[in-house]
Parts: sequence; structure tokens; C-alpha cells
Amino acid sequence: MKRNKVFFVLVMVVFAVLLVISCAKNNPNGPLCINKIKLTETPTCTPDVSYTVYIHQEATPAANVILTLTRNEDGIILNGKTGTDGKASFPVHTNGQWTLAVDSFNGFKFQNFQVEPLSNTFYAVNYGIPTLDLQLVSGNETIHVQDSTLVYKAVYHTKFERGETVKIDKDGILYPIYSSPNTVSKEGDNVICTINIPNSFEGYDLEDKYLHFKAVCSYNNVTNTNSNERILTKNWDLTISLDFHYIQLYDFHDNNGNICYYGGINNVHSTLDDNVSGYITTNDWLSCEIIDAANVGSDGTGTPQNPGTCMPNFTSYGCYNALVKIPTNSSLNNKNNTLRPDNSGWITVRFYDGVKVDVKRTFSITNNWSDKMCYHWCCTSRDTTRANSNCISNKMPPLGICTYIWDHFAVADSTMERVQTISITK
Repeated sequence: MKRNKVFFVLVMVVFAVLLVISCAKNNPNGPLCINKIKLTETPTCTPDVSYTVYIHQEATPAANVILTLTRNEDGIILNGKTGTDGKASFPVHTNGQWTLAVDSFNGFKFQNFQVEPLSNTFYAVNYGIPTLDLQLVSGNETIHVQDSTLVYKAVYHTKFERGETVKIDKDGILYPIYSSPNTVSKEGDNVICTINIPNSFEGYDLEDKYLHFKAVCSYNNVTNTNSNERILTKNWDLTISLDFHYIQLYDFHDNNGNICYYGGINNVHSTLDDNVSGYITTNDWLSCEIIDAANVGSDGTGTPQNPGTCMPNFTSYGCYNALVKIPTNSSLNNKNNTLRPDNSGWITVRFYDGVKVDVKRTFSITNNWSDKMCYHWCCTSRDTTRANSNCISNKMPPLGICTYIWDHFAVADSTMERVQTISITK
């Protein structure tokens, strides 16, 4: 009996060992396999994360830009707007893929960006500054006296799309012709600019020899982008020398008895120096005309008039290649009948040959007035005539003593001249 009990106990021990081994191999989730039980994960809420978006162009924050953050999985939408620092913050408590929508601003078009707010709580978008490359396609930027044509290509480079209008900044000097339309938007867009340089072009802005210009992009008439600078170089010179006569004239029956000034030129000589056309030197090569003039001084000035090419025949000043008359509202000094030496003048002359040369030059006179003043006078009780003529060095006609007490001394005209030889190379 005792032997049977011992055998039964041994059998039970063996059974228990086999049961444990079987459980471990075939049923890892069994009730006796404690070390193999897999724990069930319980979802918990993630605390709010302040997700910051920064919008800028290089170092400049973009303010008041409307932003939208949308969760791709379920369409949750968060709205925001950048402040003056270019930043906007969103309270995010759900992970996953989101779409950041940036509204259009400063000409840049609407943009979408894929973001993960919980993996990186800061996102910056640098729109950068678009650039413009102005390339010479054909022509020579060394400008000779004859006309020529230059063709440029303005190539637009941008990180994000923005529509802009392209122009040359010296549009009122160079008068370019643009390909149509002259707008750019995307990376690599370009505009062709054709510039026709006329004969004897002189629209230079530095030392009368160099013209600096560039292409610019504008949005809503505000310039945003500048290209690299191009330079046109004048490669010809025109030397003009002449005698400039400036005459002060009082004529009793002209200009309501007020003083006029005359500017006349003669002995005109011209020399053209051009590396292409060579040297041309003659005395009668260029035609000329005075297109503007003014008196400077106490007598004031008036609107220039064309009197022909000769001075009034009662004077001894003769004729000129070109002549201009400048009337004033200044009368002769009644006390001593003198003219005023504190007046000077300038003239602008157009020189042209009808082929290649058509330029303007301004001449100013700085020489002193001549010592002599010439005049006509008479003794009269009624009408003034040019009965007598005289030239004196003290610039004051004598008051005169007339034969009859009922007559008085009257000045019919009075003239004075200053002359200067001037040479301009330009």
C-alpha cells in the first residue's frame, strides 16, 4: 500500500513538469505562462504643443500673412496669422501629417507645405528675394557715333512663384522694346529687351561718357527686384569751338523801350573723333541753330526770340551763324542813360549734319563787357531820332546841351558787347 502511494506521487510530479513544458512551447498565452503575457496599450491624450511657424523674406519678417494648418487624416483645421515678428503659433495635440497653407503675400502666390508638428515644434519658410540676371544677347555696349542695336535677356530666378513686370530703369532715356508680355513669374522666366541707340546718342549719366542701367521687377508698381548693372560707354568725341558774342541793346522803339540781349555765334569749327568713322574736320561741316537762351542778372530774362541771323542795321555788330534775341522788362537808367554790366547770358545750340551727328551744346559767357558803349542821340522837343552817333569808354552818354532851351537830350539807342572764344569737347 505504501509503495502504491509513493508511485502515485511520482506520477503526479512528472505530469506537472510535462504540463509546464507543454505550456511554454505550445501556448505562450496560457494561464500558467506568466512571463509570456503581452500587456495591452491604453491610448492617452497628448498635452498641447505650441507649434510655431515663421514666415520671412531673408532677414525681413512677413507680417499679417494668413496661415492654415490642416490635419490630413481627419481634416482638423487651425487658423493663424503672422505678427510683426513674422511668427504665428498653433496649439496642436494630435500627431500625424498636417498641411500648412500659406496665403499669398507681397506678390508671392499661395503655397502648401507638409509638416509634422509633434516631431518638430518649429517650422520656418524663407521665401528669399527673387533675383534678375540681365544678359547681353547681341550688340556692343561700346557706343559709336552711328546708330546701333542692343538686345538683352532678363532672366528671373525665384524660390517661389511671384508675378512681376520687367522694365529697364532708364526707360525714359533708352526707350527699350520688350517681348510681350514683359512679365515673369516662375524660375527661369525671361523677357527680351531691345534697345535702339540713335545716331550721336548722348544720354549718359556719368562724366558725359557712361550710362549705368539695370532691369527691375515691380509688383503693383512697387519695385521689388533689381538686376545686375550694365554700362554703356561713349566711344566718340565732338569738339566744337566758336566765338560767342553777347550784346546788350536798348532801342527806343523796340520792346516797349526796354533792354534786349542778343546772343550770336560765328567762327564755328567742329572736329569728330570716332574709332570707327575716323576724324572729320571742316569749318562748315555742321549746321547750327540756337534752341534756347537766357539772360542772367539784374535785368532778368524773357522768352527767347528768333531775330534772323543779323543784328539791327543801325548797329555795327553784323551777322552770325546763329542769333537769338532775349527781351527783358528792364528800362534804360533815365538818370545817366547807362546799361548794366552785371548781366551775363547762356545759349544752347543744336549742331547737326543730317546723317550721323545731332547734338546740343550750351555755352556761357564769362568775359567782361567791352570798355566802349556806343549810342545814337539827338536834341529834340518831340520825336527821338538817330541824328548823332558816338562811342565812349566811360559807359555814360553825356547829358548834352542843346541849342534851344525847348529841346532836350534824347538817347535813341545804346549798345554794349562782350565776346568770348569757347571750345567744348564732349
